[in-house]
Amino acid sequence: MLSILPPVTAHPVVLARKLLQLALCIQQLDPSFNRQSLHLGMCTSEAMHKYFSLASSKVTCHDDLIDSLEGLECLVYEGVYLVNCGNLRRALVTLRRAATLAQFMGMHRKVPHTIPKQHDPATRVSGDVAWAHIAYLERYISLLLGMSSSITNAKFGSEEKKVNETDAEWFERFQVDICEQIINNNQLGSHDDLTATQKIDETM
Repeated sequence: MLSILPPVTAHPVVLARKLLQLALCIQQLDPSFNRQSLHLGMCTSEAMHKYFSLASSKVTCHDDLIDSLEGLECLVYEGVYLVNCGNLRRALVTLRRAATLAQFMGMHRKVPHTIPKQHDPATRVSGDVAWAHIAYLERYISLLLGMSSSITNAKFGSEEKKVNETDAEWFERFQVDICEQIINNNQLGSHDDLTATQKIDETM
């Protein structure tokens, strides 16, 4: 899919998604990879920065262009890119925008009441999975930065695995809930509350 470029007539958010995907791929290349073989016409770090900057300065900064599944994908890609760069504060702002957009699309509801806008028929986004991943990233970065989470009172874990859910997916959902417990404990300043700390420890 990454090798297929969208037509120039595609919606700007579809073009931005491709640029962000390419930037992420370059960012995560193995150090031993022969980067000259890509024939980018510039060094890979320059290309990566150029692709990201173009997508973020021309598309993702405009709310009216990202009100779709592809727009949500762009914000998540942008957030992950920024995390990998070590820019956690900017990543958190981006991920919170993604969380708000996902909620506007009804992804936080057990039974979505709206059909999200979609520009590319080939786009495949599971609302349930996307919402859990966004919450995981947002809460994890909030925890690292000592911030409260913008996603509150949302439970993701379950005692039993769901049908077709892998062990890793089940465990990740539990981690989202544990993150919120730790964040809440930290925000309350309950560092001397041994009972609350032990309860979190037992859950983990």
